[in-house]
Amino acid sequence: EVLDFRKRVLLPDHPDIASAMSDLALTYSNLGQHQDALKLKAEVLDFRKRVLPPDHPDIASAMKNLALTYSNLGQHQDARNLTLQICPSSDLGRHHDVRRTGDGKHARYGVGARKN
Repeated sequence: EVLDFRKRVLLPDHPDIASAMSDLALTYSNLGQHQDALKLKAEVLDFRKRVLPPDHPDIASAMKNLALTYSNLGQHQDARNLTLQICPSSDLGRHHDVRRTGDGKHARYGVGARKN
């Protein structure tokens, strides 16, 4: 309902539409509906790439969310490829806080975060 409402009252390229889409995709993920989440997260990424500057942090966030969904679906190569677009392997551990859980999934991507 929130997404439909925002699409009705906001301009078509308003960032709040992408936020509502992202929230709905997260709900799908939490419900285990990863295919639905994947489709919506891909739309969020396309939307944000279309309306935001190329270096905007919301684009990296959308890429990270999409990569996590690929991983949830067992599409680990797709997840890895997308993750490497966010933070090239030469930068991992140096400028980014990337931790893994015991099951090998990324627990946190600190894109742009500096380690102390």
